Amino acid sequence: MNVSSISSVAGQTTSALSGLAASGDIGAEVAAVAVETGTTQRDEADAMRDMLDADAEEHDREEVQAMREKADDMRLGAVWQGFGTIADGAGSMLAGVTGLADANADKLSPAREKIYEAGGKIFDGGAKVVGAVYEGQSGGDDASAAQARGAADGARQAAGDMRDSAKAAGEYVNAAIDFYREYVSAEGEARNAAVHRA
Repeated sequence: MNVSSISSVAGQTTSALSGLAASGDIGAEVAAVAVETGTTQRDEADAMRDMLDADAEEHDREEVQAMREKADDMRLGAVWQGFGTIADGAGSMLAGVTGLADANADKLSPAREKIYEAGGKIFDGGAKVVGAVYEGQSGGDDASAAQARGAADGARQAAGDMRDSAKAAGEYVNAAIDFYREYVSAEGEARNAAVHRA
């Protein structure tokens, strides 16, 4: 079997390699097994790389989703804090209006003023609590985003390793073909030397 047949078989099916391996030529058998092994390793590394690339893309989507959730949580927290500030201001304004009305009637009602101010502060405090809850969720969203980023980076690193493995398997196949070329060349030289001796 010649070297070009080994090179052409490297891109073909396992049955073609099996036929080459069963040719009875030990060099062809070794080369065929090496080509088959290298091809299998390369195909497995390519499949693993594709899976890891898809995994990295999924983790990227998770990171983006966590960032969107964080933005939503921050927005809701700010809205609640804004409502609290509005309620606090409304309570203070109502207390001032009540104080003016009572002053015009020559009656001061500091208790009523305090009730309105306290109501505004209660609303403000409640809104701050709700805002803090959303702010806390925002921190959790940061953690989710960081976790997704780490997983995506890990998957990309593993995919890079699989690219290296696929490349190494291809180099192994090429080495097997080179081995067979040298084997055929050495076998031809041995035959020529035997013919010249005889």
